Amino acid sequence: MGNLVDLMAEFLCKYKISKLNEIKVVIDDLICGVERSFDLSEEQKFQIKLVLSELLINCFKHADASKIHPVQIDAKLHGNHLSFSVLDMGEGFHQQNYNINNFDKSEENLYRENGRGLFLASAMSSMLKFNRKGNKVLARIDL
Repeated sequence: MGNLVDLMAEFLCKYKISKLNEIKVVIDDLICGVERSFDLSEEQKFQIKLVLSELLINCFKHADASKIHPVQIDAKLHGNHLSFSVLDMGEGFHQQNYNINNFDKSEENLYRENGRGLFLASAMSSMLKFNRKGNKVLARIDL
């Protein structure tokens, strides 16, 4: 049995995607679903798009997401919070190597190839947590 918070959450959507070009469709559909309950500002829409797209792109870039191993996205509304999980079937990564709270914000690091997306997703979320394996992330955005 889930905890009380999960029982009170309004289920919003569940997706499985296997192609990079499906990301925009999923994000647009998710925002449309949220807008049934909330009037989102352009800033909030941008925030949702940025966080989810950074996390999903990482799945395709690093976990070889495909029809055989699709990425799973679950999203829920909890009061005035949007929470979602992104799960890939990859080997995961050592998230402790990407200490988001201690990310060096120097210009050189902001233009790095790796790690910047996690920093951006973390900065735009009220919570960003990974499972131990590093193949599932939980994110929350305050609305």
